[in-house]
Amino acid sequence: AHGFQLWAHELTSGNTRKVTTINEGHGHAYPGDNMHAVIGDAVYFDALTLEHGVELWAHGLSNDTTWFVGDLFNGTGSSNPGRNMSHVVGTTLYFDVTNGPNPSELWAYDTVNTSLWQVTQIFDQASMGATADGIGGLFSTQVGHTLYFNANDGHTGHELWAHDLMHGHTWQVADLHQGNTSMPGQTMSTVVGDTIYFSANDGIHGAELWAHSTDNASTWLVQDVSTGANGSYPGAYLEMLAGDTLYFSATTDGAGVELWWMTMEHMVFYG
Repeated sequence: AHGFQLWAHELTSGNTRKVTTINEGHGHAYPGDNMHAVIGDAVYFDALTLEHGVELWAHGLSNDTTWFVGDLFNGTGSSNPGRNMSHVVGTTLYFDVTNGPNPSELWAYDTVNTSLWQVTQIFDQASMGATADGIGGLFSTQVGHTLYFNANDGHTGHELWAHDLMHGHTWQVADLHQGNTSMPGQTMSTVVGDTIYFSANDGIHGAELWAHSTDNASTWLVQDVSTGANGSYPGAYLEMLAGDTLYFSATTDGAGVELWWMTMEHMVFYG
């Protein structure tokens, strides 16, 4: 009767109910199609309305109210908040936003003082002929107080970038395929301790397993599984960390797609 809307199920009583009707009279709202997060006593999610397009909404769990957080793409255009990445850091929600013809950028919403702002500008709007899908479309992760994600500045293609949440600094971590794009994390991304293991194509070895230490800021090729420029596309079918062993699928010319593993030695975790 109302299309896709926000619903709730009470585990104790077994009662199920429709929480609210967004986009009243115009059909589906698709709440949470891109992102959803619980911060304090509120649920934050994207939703569609005829008036604003797909934007950021919230629902208070204690007072059962639903409200429109902000129109990040003015008018009926959709900013699609969190379509590629979203992270909760304390009481702040970080997510990607598209508010024009250029690819998405990193934004933030402080749930305490209700401030909403663009965190950084990575894509060079003056770049000519560049194509980009926005930040975090391949992978994004948080290590300590830093967000790591893929991004395209319009000149170097999709490479590994980072944003320091404490100091507000944003930088390109590594340009692995100079003059082109390395597509970091396209098939695999896993954090082990203070190291990010991810797939990337440097233009020489093809798509292989790389690593970046967030401790000493070094980046290196872990293993050239499939020699030559084709690459093994690690993790395209499976990636899993079990204990101190990383399991992943990889392709070689002779064996096809098989299961590989790598043991992490001398790992120390601090709580």
